[in-house]
Amino acid sequence: KPIDPLDDSFIQQLIKGSEQSQKESTTTDLHKQIIDEARKRNIEPSHALAIVEQESGFNPYIGKSNKGAAGLTQITEQTAASRGLDYNRLNNDSTYSIQSGLDYLAELKKNNNGDISEALQSYYGRGANQAAGGASNYVNEVMARVPRMQQIVDNNPVVPPAPSIMDKIGSAMIAN
Repeated sequence: KPIDPLDDSFIQQLIKGSEQSQKESTTTDLHKQIIDEARKRNIEPSHALAIVEQESGFNPYIGKSNKGAAGLTQITEQTAASRGLDYNRLNNDSTYSIQSGLDYLAELKKNNNGDISEALQSYYGRGANQAAGGASNYVNEVMARVPRMQQIVDNNPVVPPAPSIMDKIGSAMIAN
């Protein structure tokens, strides 16, 4: 049967395909942004991706959780206030949420002598939901995502920045 471009089901298929393509593009852009921001903070990109997937499923429109956590990195209002963050902006600005969450994780990692498991426990909240396994379950869930997230990282290699004019001038001066 030939395709009728005016057929409603054909139009619906086009819309669905376009939405899926747009979602994949948005997710890919988020992956790249998370990887770049993680590298700037000396956080393993696969860990950063795993946290964002665990917290929000990479959904920039996730909104606030039932516990009041906001944005892609699901920062609580209490944590936002203690860090001087704009809590409402966490929901409306993906870049701000990623940067804020990864800044927080980098600080926790530093405070825990570079131990990512300890940092993740602190990120989650050590006393939270202890009856349900709490922070240790959270760490296990995040770390279980890391190998799959590493595949995303491997498909997004580091692209060195182009040399600046000052780098070129400096190289020319050394050569002379």
